[in-house]
Amino acid sequence: MSYWMRLYLGWIRTGEASDRAGWGADFVAPAAEAWPSVLDEFRNLVAEARAIAGDPALGDRRVRVEDANVPAATLLGDLGAHNAYHLGQIVLCRRLLGAWPPA
Repeated sequence: MSYWMRLYLGWIRTGEASDRAGWGADFVAPAAEAWPSVLDEFRNLVAEARAIAGDPALGDRRVRVEDANVPAATLLGDLGAHNAYHLGQIVLCRRLLGAWPPA
């Protein structure tokens, strides 16, 4: 999820969807000792997305994606839907394992 947030938030920041390197790349799970930094990055990206969502000028921002000018709010909404989908998967897996709700 952080990969896509980095990518989409970068597009929104620059107004250009130029960095498409890595699309379709294999995602490798981080080592157990790396999880604290992975979670910190995720939280920071969510905070950035929230700040962008709260920007009154968001409605005027556009991102060039190939031959189209896409509203930045649309990309932000897509990103939110993507995160909600995967967070739902995590909750479902944890429920099946008896590890939800958290202690």
